[in-house]
Amino acid sequence: MRAEQLGVQLHCLRHAVRESLPRALESIRRLGLDVVELVSFPGCRGNPWGDFGTAADLPPRSIRSALENAGLRCPSVMVNALELAPARIDVALDWIAGVGADTVALTAFSLPKGATVPDWQAALASANAHAERCRNRGLQFVLHTQPELWATVEGRSAIEFLPGLLDSSLVSLEYDPSGAVMHRADPLRLFDDWRGEFHAVHLRDARAPLEPVPYLPALPLGLGTIDWIAFLHASRRAAVGWYFMEMEVAEAAQTLDALECSLAYLGSLGADVPARAAAFHGLSTLAGSA
Repeated sequence: MRAEQLGVQLHCLRHAVRESLPRALESIRRLGLDVVELVSFPGCRGNPWGDFGTAADLPPRSIRSALENAGLRCPSVMVNALELAPARIDVALDWIAGVGADTVALTAFSLPKGATVPDWQAALASANAHAERCRNRGLQFVLHTQPELWATVEGRSAIEFLPGLLDSSLVSLEYDPSGAVMHRADPLRLFDDWRGEFHAVHLRDARAPLEPVPYLPALPLGLGTIDWIAFLHASRRAAVGWYFMEMEVAEAAQTLDALECSLAYLGSLGADVPARAAAFHGLSTLAGSA
């Protein structure tokens, strides 16, 4: 991992964006970073996990200007499945192109509880059609690995079907290892199983829950169970393009501390991190709340 590949997934700072987009972007620059992955602000309206407030009303060119003023690059934007529906996809792709990104990342498939193996197979196959539509607009398509891909369905997990159903010439992966941790799978295995490209990984740590949970909040890197030395070696062998810290921690007020601690932890492992990466500010507090 090179310093210029490292950035932040902005969804974890949505609370700050609601107050001021320029200040939220500047907080990323103060970490010494110059890369950010956006989420479609309009697509998050009314999201129970939290939205971007009035920033969703900003025209894409204004968001692009805010990024440029902050000195930030935006290689990709995450969207939800509804935004890729035929009636909405053109609006979503216009927004993504308008903010200056060239890659569309689908956050998750919208499947009902109790989805069957054929349901998952059909959803995965639909990613190829999404990718074709994006390519026709000059955009790349990426599938983010939602945690449910590792859940057991009829004795199997959907993650097993990826290599056979996704066209790797059209679809790249954005790997979030929290799903593997949540379902007690090997976080390194996907690097070997997927033979296509990895657009990015989402850097977040976690510990497997004692009981099943619908969502697993992030821990700062080094406070969970992932072997980050092995993970970073495997990601380098897989030629991962980008590394986005996704500190969706339980307490929003601790997000920036979690980002600082994660940067410092990466530096302690010998990773190439920005010169301005902070020391372990707030680590004891965050560790105590984990």
